[in-house]
Amino acid sequence: MVLVDSIEKPAYDVFNLQHIRFDRMEIVHNPTGKYQGYDVLINFHTKENYEGYEGYVFHNNMLHFNKYNNSTLNVDNENASFAYTKNKWNIYARGNYYWGTGCYDIWTDKKYLFSGLEEKVIPNPDGSRNTTGYEWKAAGYVSVDYTIDPKSSISAVYTYNGDGNRSYYDRHIQRRLPSANIDDIVHRDERTYRKGEEHSLGLFYRNSRGQVKFDTDFNYRYLPSSFRNSVADDGTIDVHNRFRDRMNLTRLRLSAYIESKDQSLIFEWGYENNWKKYERIGYENNERLNTNSYLRNRFYLGFGYFRDKINIQIAPWIEAVHLKSNGESENQFPVGATAMFFYRLTRQNWMRLTYTCSTSYPDQGQSSEWGYFSEPYVWNGGNPFLKSSVNHNVSYWIDLFSCFNFQCGYTFNPDKFTTVGEVREGILPSGQHGKYVAFTAQNSRFNKVWTSVSFTKRFKRDFLYKADASIYHTKASWGDFSNSGNGYTFRTSLNYYNTPVRMNFNVVYEYNRVLIPAPQSLTKTGVEWPAISISKYWLKNNALETSLSYGGFFRMFNGDSRTWLKNPALESYKLDHGTARQGQRLTISLTYRFSGGKSVRQYNRSLSTEQ
Repeated sequence: MVLVDSIEKPAYDVFNLQHIRFDRMEIVHNPTGKYQGYDVLINFHTKENYEGYEGYVFHNNMLHFNKYNNSTLNVDNENASFAYTKNKWNIYARGNYYWGTGCYDIWTDKKYLFSGLEEKVIPNPDGSRNTTGYEWKAAGYVSVDYTIDPKSSISAVYTYNGDGNRSYYDRHIQRRLPSANIDDIVHRDERTYRKGEEHSLGLFYRNSRGQVKFDTDFNYRYLPSSFRNSVADDGTIDVHNRFRDRMNLTRLRLSAYIESKDQSLIFEWGYENNWKKYERIGYENNERLNTNSYLRNRFYLGFGYFRDKINIQIAPWIEAVHLKSNGESENQFPVGATAMFFYRLTRQNWMRLTYTCSTSYPDQGQSSEWGYFSEPYVWNGGNPFLKSSVNHNVSYWIDLFSCFNFQCGYTFNPDKFTTVGEVREGILPSGQHGKYVAFTAQNSRFNKVWTSVSFTKRFKRDFLYKADASIYHTKASWGDFSNSGNGYTFRTSLNYYNTPVRMNFNVVYEYNRVLIPAPQSLTKTGVEWPAISISKYWLKNNALETSLSYGGFFRMFNGDSRTWLKNPALESYKLDHGTARQGQRLTISLTYRFSGGKSVRQYNRSLSTEQ
């Protein structure tokens, strides 16, 4: 989490601000209170009476040259940011737009255990790809901060996020059912369109004048979205799923703390209220298909001790959650805590032991009991009374000689959200009565043990070498179903910056063996990424940056993504050449940074007069 004058800001925008606007920086390890769950809290403090502006404009394109993706230009991305400070006013604005596309193949084999029907995706007769997708994202952010005095301020923030995607699945499917003498090929056409928006308004007030320092904020979010899906099989079925979702959310947070005179002891407390309401409405007739909501009240206390080389923090919390769905209700009371012990061995060496406990809540799709058929024998729905997902994590971190880092940890979640399939019976999309597979959200158990090492070393002043490796074991279970396995990652890079010519060179090789277990499925993916990049800075103060990178130009290991699924209703296998179709990727980027104002001119004059 990154703050500017104790005000939350997007990290990427802060890191593009001029360093001359700040006079100091605070770093808090494992913060408690409303920032619990973050490893580090970074707070930049603006110089008193700073006056100036800065910003950047960014554009990049990604092009792919491989046989697994028919689309060459895959990504178009634009970003712009502006910051202005004068007297007691700070104004930040940011906007970005993203567009991406792909045209590729995904292969699946399915067997419905309740009937024996087998379905296999085969190549299209005309040689075309069976999957085409388009997506776009747009976002805007505006904030206005007013500093009442050095120890109090108010802020207003508005955020907009919009996104949409279109997917076309043009598949030929070979069907076999020996008991009914079925052995044919059907053409299945599926089209999905989704569009969503988020409007968010936040008001913040901070006051650290008195002995008790406090802050409060209020947020309102409105998220409307629409979903349209159609599936047709050679005239045998014609399914249309069309609905709109709406989400309203309010959040009120109050937090306060008090310090001892020598700042060695800190005591904090806080309250958070969240109200969220989901509605699902029919697209044509505005019929209310589902409504559900939750009201969450959270209370926490915190204690911190800071003395010389030692830092100890403890913060227990309790929540009261009231769920309501279509007239039925339920109460839940999750509890947890965060704790941290930090010890500095020497100036360059330190260690940290942490325990964090965080909660998450189901989204609209996971909590809506109204569902729909996405295929002739596949139904998707939610579970309105899922338990709040409480995630427990214990980790140990030791940092040695400012270049070597070792970490290990254990994660346990007894109520992780997962999708479970079962056999049901009812009216099928064909209009006939029969059995089908129903996928719904359930709470499952999840365990993960992991360890990692990292090495970073600068040499010859302009060279920076970095190597990271990690390994983990995960397991997911629900009832009699479970899956587990091991994954690992390795990444090494060498960076060289040539000051006289203002150029940066970077070489990286990364391989991730990704394993994602769920109680009824297991996904294994090999992600291999060799890349080289060159950046050149132009104009005064390096205002213009051009960058060229090329990645995925060789593969030593299999990069396919494979998913196996087995439940009482269905067995399936899915193959996706995901990593391969990202290969041979050329990225072209252009960034222009600008700045000005009274404080910037003074700084530039001081540099020009230095001897």
